[in-house]
Amino acid sequence: MVSASCKVVDFAVGGMTCSRCSDAVKKALSSMPEVKTVSVSLRTNMAQIEFVPSSECTVDTLKETIEDIGYDVNDIISPPSERAAKQTKTVAIAVGGMTCSMCSSAVHKALVETPGVKSVNVALSTNLATIEYEPSSECNPESLSDTIECIGYDVNDIILPKTEKVNPVKTVAIAVGGMTCSMCSSAVHKALTELSGVKSVNVSLSTNLATIEYEPSLECTPESLSDTIECIGYDVNDVILPQIENARTKTIAIAVGGMTCSMCSSAVHKALMELVGVKEVNVSLSTNLATITFEPSPECNAESLVDTIECIGYDVNDVLDESDEEQGIGDSQDNTQPSITEIEDRLDRITRQQNLQLAARRRSFLLSCVGAVPVMTITMIIPRIGGQHCPIEETLHQEVSILNHSFVSESLLLWLFTTPVQFICGYSFYKTSFYGIRKGILGMDVLVALGTTSAYIYAVIATWNGDPSYRFFETSAVLICFVLLGKWMNAMAVCRTSEALTHLMKLQAKTALKITPTSMKNGKWDPLVDSYEEETVVVQNINPGDIVKVLKGASIPADGVLIHGEMSVDESMITGESIPVLKLEGSEVIGGTICAEAGSGVVKSIDTVAAGFVRVTGVGSNTALAQIVKMVQEAQSRQVPIQNLADTIAGVFVPCVVAISFLTFLVWYICCINGVVPESWYAGESPMTFSLLFGIAALLISCPCALGLATPSAIMVGTGVAARCGVLMKGGETLEIASKVDAVIFDKTGTLTKGKPVVTDMIRTIDDNALAKIAGVEPIKMDGDEYLLWLFGSVERNSEHPLASAFVSHAEEKLGSFLDSKPFVQPSNFVALTGRGAAGTVNGVKVSIGNRAFAQHENMEISEELEELLRELEADGKTAIVAGLNGEVCSVVGVADELKEEAEASIRTLHDMGIEIWMLTGDSTRTAVAIAKRLNLPLSHVVSEALPSSKVEMVRELQSQGYTVAMVGDGINDSPALAEADVGMSIGTGAEIAAEASDMVLVSGKVSDACVALDLSKVIFRRIQWNFVFSMIYNVLGIPLAAGVFFPIFHARLPPTVAAIAMSLSSVSVVCNSLALRLYKPKDVYALPRRQRISGAVGRLRRRGYSRVQRDEIGSFESNDSNLELV
Repeated sequence: MVSASCKVVDFAVGGMTCSRCSDAVKKALSSMPEVKTVSVSLRTNMAQIEFVPSSECTVDTLKETIEDIGYDVNDIISPPSERAAKQTKTVAIAVGGMTCSMCSSAVHKALVETPGVKSVNVALSTNLATIEYEPSSECNPESLSDTIECIGYDVNDIILPKTEKVNPVKTVAIAVGGMTCSMCSSAVHKALTELSGVKSVNVSLSTNLATIEYEPSLECTPESLSDTIECIGYDVNDVILPQIENARTKTIAIAVGGMTCSMCSSAVHKALMELVGVKEVNVSLSTNLATITFEPSPECNAESLVDTIECIGYDVNDVLDESDEEQGIGDSQDNTQPSITEIEDRLDRITRQQNLQLAARRRSFLLSCVGAVPVMTITMIIPRIGGQHCPIEETLHQEVSILNHSFVSESLLLWLFTTPVQFICGYSFYKTSFYGIRKGILGMDVLVALGTTSAYIYAVIATWNGDPSYRFFETSAVLICFVLLGKWMNAMAVCRTSEALTHLMKLQAKTALKITPTSMKNGKWDPLVDSYEEETVVVQNINPGDIVKVLKGASIPADGVLIHGEMSVDESMITGESIPVLKLEGSEVIGGTICAEAGSGVVKSIDTVAAGFVRVTGVGSNTALAQIVKMVQEAQSRQVPIQNLADTIAGVFVPCVVAISFLTFLVWYICCINGVVPESWYAGESPMTFSLLFGIAALLISCPCALGLATPSAIMVGTGVAARCGVLMKGGETLEIASKVDAVIFDKTGTLTKGKPVVTDMIRTIDDNALAKIAGVEPIKMDGDEYLLWLFGSVERNSEHPLASAFVSHAEEKLGSFLDSKPFVQPSNFVALTGRGAAGTVNGVKVSIGNRAFAQHENMEISEELEELLRELEADGKTAIVAGLNGEVCSVVGVADELKEEAEASIRTLHDMGIEIWMLTGDSTRTAVAIAKRLNLPLSHVVSEALPSSKVEMVRELQSQGYTVAMVGDGINDSPALAEADVGMSIGTGAEIAAEASDMVLVSGKVSDACVALDLSKVIFRRIQWNFVFSMIYNVLGIPLAAGVFFPIFHARLPPTVAAIAMSLSSVSVVCNSLALRLYKPKDVYALPRRQRISGAVGRLRRRGYSRVQRDEIGSFESNDSNLELV
């Protein structure tokens, strides 16, 4: 590293021809006292010098030194390293021993006084000191650590930025010329090993290659390694930077057109994974995107990936995104995550492509109607309405001679109208079939192409031979028309399955009102007092730290903190909650949510604009909305394990159907020509036509797309519904496992409870007269409760203990406007005993508040009645606090981490769902038992004083008993258990690492969302099973029906056109069944189970005088009697 007092300069030296020349330049420069290091490269003719500037040592004197020994200086370059020497760096130091704000202030003061330090931020909560400094010999991570240790604190760890943390080892291979024996290779090995920075050397005599691992530095570069080899008399023929050094992966997103079901996406996935160099492929049917991660090479690049997709018959509509990811040590941070704006742009392009595809399908269908409608008119309508002597019918049956061959006019017209439909409108079927067969991928298009082509060829032969079977043209044209109609309908339905992402995208604001303060009168910017400039900018131009103004009805442009005013925010699209949430100053707000109401928190004048002012904390890919969209996209693109079974079946489905179809034709034809089938069964038709119709119908009624759409369509809709309900699922596999969960483990603190202590009880032990006597205050002039709260709050606001903060918050809430006229005062003689309590003198009154030990320390007498009261509070899981004045106990305070409002109802709901509940907590046994009693949990299902390892062991124990376990937690200490559980659910308000380790994120932070997540998972998976079963039943029953298995009984045949319609509608019905998931209503945890509702209704009706109540009467009273109250 270059010292702050040093400079670096590069000279392009001319005239050096050998190693002696470079040595001479190096020796001449090194002889100057101010020169620190010199590096001369003969290969590049460059000399790099690090020196301390002085009157005797400047760039000019260095140049003259080189020229004095007979060499030229062609150029002088100040490299980036010189500029880098002036840049600041950042280091984070983990400090041990800090216990309060005085400690953190001491560390801050000591570091700030160090020369070279620019800024210091000491966080007591994380015990981290983050220092920005200008590197020098006096100011570096080691000297900063010494500074901290010199004032009595420990340095537990030094966390450097990734670029400094590891000096990466690089590899270079040098082709050495002139080595003839092992002594030569040993000489090269020895010379290279002696260089500073070289880690390992491998010299191969057989390949004449020297492979060197080294730490790059000023003295150790490929050039200096080459110079070393040349200096001992060997030639350097080539310097090879092997692929391992330049190895990088690229990620490219390709918009694929023509995919209609999971068979299509599986075909694309399979074809791409077969390419050498492709590392990962993710094909999403919802967005029609194939995301490929690959190592670029001449054989594997964007063009070859596009060609591969097109080679199997699918269209490439666009290359949407391409990003480089350098692979190296410490390169774990993902800098390629798209921002919400980039995702929105991508989705817009996808939507445009989907609309173009819809338009193309609609156009193909309408074009096919141009030929199919006349064909249907000729073959179906005219014979039924014209009668036997209809002129049109007679004209159609006239013979026409062409090229000395007679044709029936009707057959030529049918041939004329059908041919464009078969080969123009049906081109896509042939194209996909051709490429699919080449790759061994057979889908629905193969069945359509085979069936229609068979019918068309047979009709052409019949036309040529004058056979009435020329009407088979109808089968070909109408089939293609109906299949195209089905594809159009299916595309419209599938587009609706991805509407959840579109709705999320619409939440993002396009512009923001950026505020620039121009004055600050009171040390803190206040928009009601200070002036500011207002500018409308696009959201891409706002950065963390900017202030934005949010008006009523506007979308909040980015994540941030409300710094002025109050806002009522509609977070329904993020959390699923329909009631707006009140945001006060200091509250966090989420980008994309709607400001339903805004104000300054004071009475507004007529000219006051209702607005909130937000300081931006997260933009781009760091916003909550971007993360939600990303998770929804990932969840929609990941497969459910049951999909693997569907893909396996679909993979062999088409060959089996083709075989069954051919076998159907063959059996019927053999039976016909051998007289097994009575001629009356096929009267008016030839045996060939009769048999062929069965074969084609069997071919066309089968639908692999219904099977392929069963799972992905439900996943697409279901994950969107889950996001709307405030539940983010990270993949299809999670959904399937969650549907089988029969045991849930809850962390207590922050999950079942609010995670913050609050005052639950404040019990006065003396009346106002006794209080006045102790405090010396006239009873008439005071309110006892307010006075006590004011005294206790004045003392506790000086303590940093969480219980003290809870008490101060309680006092501020209860006192309200009282504090306007009589604010808290600074106590004298303040003293705080760690973990016990605090005391001070306020207005001449000695105020003491703390636990039993502190009360004894303050000589406060605790009677038996008072002790009993303390024990009752503690039995309820609360912390009992004694508060007194002048040595007399005046009040007993209960503080607890309260249960969330919905916790008890949520636990009951899970019990009703047949799920076993456990509770784990690091809290004391007494508190855990009290919480368990309130939740009606058996004590055998409660584990207290649990460490992170204990939680993991509990998960494993339940899994060993055969349970499918879900873990719900919010903290860092829950992360191991979340990762170990079959399904990890993290509370959205908890630690980020907990969210990363989990499989689901409950955005609103409510326990009831766990019920919604498990219930919705069951509903979605059940819908997948229904789709799967329907698809299987349809094909299992449809194929035999079309093949004529029931013809001997009913003497009715399924026409191929009807089979084609059934095939098209089967896939549409599967998608529509999945779309019905959008009607899902989140589970109401407060609703009574049906049995309790009926029981309450019966009791109520009997009290009204009914002696006998029937079950149907109960239902009618439940629905019609508005005065009926449930017990």
